[in-house]
Amino acid sequence: MELLAGPVPFPNEVLDDLGVSLQHGGYQHMCVHVDDVDEARAELASRGVDLIGEPFEIEDISRRLAFFPDPWGNMIELSQKLPGAGS
Repeated sequence: MELLAGPVPFPNEVLDDLGVSLQHGGYQHMCVHVDDVDEARAELASRGVDLIGEPFEIEDISRRLAFFPDPWGNMIELSQKLPGAGS
């Protein structure tokens, strides 16, 4: 995956809170589908990645979600399809 931006980057605060990230205009976060959110979080934690809060489920979209910031403050979402969920 490659994310592109304009010719001159501008400083942005490092986000470590999902609620705060949703208050900003423009790009909010990117989402990566994983087979198991808990396993993915364990792997990230073993590599020293800071994790944000605990995973949670949203039944309306049949997903289990978790978040973490990359080293540059971009919010990344992990998304796992719940058992029995459609595509």
